[in-house]
Amino acid sequence: MGKVIAIANHKGGVAKTTTALNLGGAFVQLGKKVLLVDVDPQCNLTETVCPGEHEDTVFTAMLDGVPMKPVAIRGGFDIIPGDKGLLSADVVLSSEPYKNRAQILLKEGLEPLRALYDFIIIDCPPSRNIITVNALVAADEVIVPTLSEILAVRGMKDMSNLVDLVRGSLNPGLRIAGLLLTQFGDRTIAARKTVVYIEEIARFLNTKLFRTRIRKNVAIVESQMAGTDVFSDNPSAKAAQDYMALAKEYLEIS
Repeated sequence: MGKVIAIANHKGGVAKTTTALNLGGAFVQLGKKVLLVDVDPQCNLTETVCPGEHEDTVFTAMLDGVPMKPVAIRGGFDIIPGDKGLLSADVVLSSEPYKNRAQILLKEGLEPLRALYDFIIIDCPPSRNIITVNALVAADEVIVPTLSEILAVRGMKDMSNLVDLVRGSLNPGLRIAGLLLTQFGDRTIAARKTVVYIEEIARFLNTKLFRTRIRKNVAIVESQMAGTDVFSDNPSAKAAQDYMALAKEYLEIS
């Protein structure tokens, strides 16, 4: 049975989509079969790896109650595309016939696919809405990317509060696998102090700060422009080294 990992933080710009794509790419390099799921209304993950209009998306499957249809990225690496309809999810899912099941639709849709993949990675929106709740209900674990700056840390705290709420009502097995520093540069005193603060928060939340740091690297932008993960575009880049280290560290603790 495959593991479902949500990549989530209420703060935008912390590399959630980048982490979903490249952690998935690292797992594929390690021989795992991976499914990406794009539930962010911005659809950046979808537009990177399979641009264009898609009739069958994660949201249409949730609304229609039909099987979700993965799209192949490359061997062993698939995606269920998102669409802009996710912007209206809070309104649509509060109406009949969805409102009594609104928080479990994604879980129900992904359940038949768990046996087909080693990992299902959900790219979450930077907001506390019904779609984020769906992702957390469907997930086994959450990875919380964060920058080494105070505003991103506040978003991380909010994310932890939502995880606690979901764990207490809809998904008692949900846990935070770890906090992940992204776009990292440790040259400033402020950045180093923030890392110490994040380590303290991780202990308070009964989780960990991953040893792996995802360094700032132009190769990430270049690979996204090329419509792929960094392993397909530039496997020797620092970003590839970092995400591979993260994948191996995750496998050690999972």
